[in-house]
Parts: sequence; structure tokens; C-alpha cells
Amino acid sequence: MIPDAVALRTVVPIALLVGAGVLARATGVLREGDARVLNAYVYWFALPALFVTNIAEMSLDRGNARFVLACVLPVIGADGVTRMVRSCTDGPVFKGSDVRWAEVGTVPADTLGAPVAGGH
Repeated sequence: MIPDAVALRTVVPIALLVGAGVLARATGVLREGDARVLNAYVYWFALPALFVTNIAEMSLDRGNARFVLACVLPVIGADGVTRMVRSCTDGPVFKGSDVRWAEVGTVPADTLGAPVAGGH
């Protein structure tokens, strides 16, 4: 499946759910405190399940693998050494100019702790 179709399959259900919620509130089906409970359900259960399902159905060709691995970026540190940094948890507290953008989705050979050809 192409990435655009995955994005469409993710955005459309969310938009439909938002619309259904607005309609339900306007017609009185949902009361004042119901939004908090439903928001928690959607945030903690429904959206992660939707994302996991869509990712599980993606073919992992090179383009998609780079997209999935974009959370882990090769970043040059102040000491000049490249390390793999988890941008979703360690960042974004580093300069964009320190990211080796051309090598996102790979582990550059000179990265600290990079696998060595032929084993240990």
C-alpha cells in the first residue's frame, strides 16, 4: 500500500469521528462530561490501534523504512562524533544542521557503536 493511501485511511476515520462527536453533542446524545472520557479513550486506545494497524499493513520498501526509522536520526555531537539519537524522546534539542539528513534511515559507518561488517 502506498503511503498516501495509509495517510488517507488514517485521516478520514479521524475526521468522521470528530464530525460524529460534534453532531452527537449538538443533538444532545453526549452530555457535558462525556467528552473527557471519550477523548481519553481515543487518545490512549483508538488512535494507537489505528496507527499500529496501518503500519502493520505497510510494505517496508526503502522509502517506507526511511519514514518509519525517521525517529532515529544520525546526529553529530559537540565532540564531532555521530550518534544515533531518538528524535521523538531525546529531541528536538539538537540543531537541524547537526543531523546527517542524507543518511536518515541508515546507520552511517562512522557512527559510534555502528555494526561492523563481518561481525564483532
